[in-house]
Amino acid sequence: MIQVIHFFSSVAHNFFYQSRIYFLWFVIYGFIGWFYETTICSQVKYHKFINRGYLKGPICPIYGAGAVLNYLLLGRIGSTPGIFVAAMFVSGVVEYLTSYVMERAFHQRWWDYTRYRFNLHGRICLYGCVIFGAANVVILKVFHPVIMAMTAQIPDRKLTQVAIFLYLLFLIDVIYTTVHMETVNERIRNWSVRLEQKRVCLLEKKAEYHLIRFRKEDCRELVARIKERMGR
Repeated sequence: MIQVIHFFSSVAHNFFYQSRIYFLWFVIYGFIGWFYETTICSQVKYHKFINRGYLKGPICPIYGAGAVLNYLLLGRIGSTPGIFVAAMFVSGVVEYLTSYVMERAFHQRWWDYTRYRFNLHGRICLYGCVIFGAANVVILKVFHPVIMAMTAQIPDRKLTQVAIFLYLLFLIDVIYTTVHMETVNERIRNWSVRLEQKRVCLLEKKAEYHLIRFRKEDCRELVARIKERMGR
């Protein structure tokens, strides 16, 4: 009986420890994803700082969940090509399901890949899956071992305190965002308008390019006809 109690106690402690570690990784990668989306992507696309996250705080849950899920599913794959291909698939599934659920819940799209080739319903595209596949190779081979070593050095009591503190902040952010859903919907609508404007702008540029090309071809045809008549 004592051995059974000791066994279940050990399992419960291990589960509690792992859940704290996984949540800490979730927060770290969620912050990295938020930083990437809010600074690099916003500067490249809109040339200004934009909070592209769903929550008010500096975290993108899809990046945190995707990173932890990829570690759990792909962490034991030793082959770099194997990690790349598997990460492309897992990241694509996570991104597609997230886009579908968010659109069902808020009746808006957070991202749209329709202007990219080889896209699936505008929710995912080959280019994005390749980027995520390569990123996960770098994360699992280079960055995650460092993060694992750093988080493993945190004392058990301190780890519990940090995990609870971050969890409370995350929970408050989720509740606040849910209560102020109109603000979130307005932000989503603004992003949708920007995406549509950018798509229309690209279509106009493409149409203008084809029009100029056709005009040049018409001019060449006209010149050829004139030369032909002069030669006669």
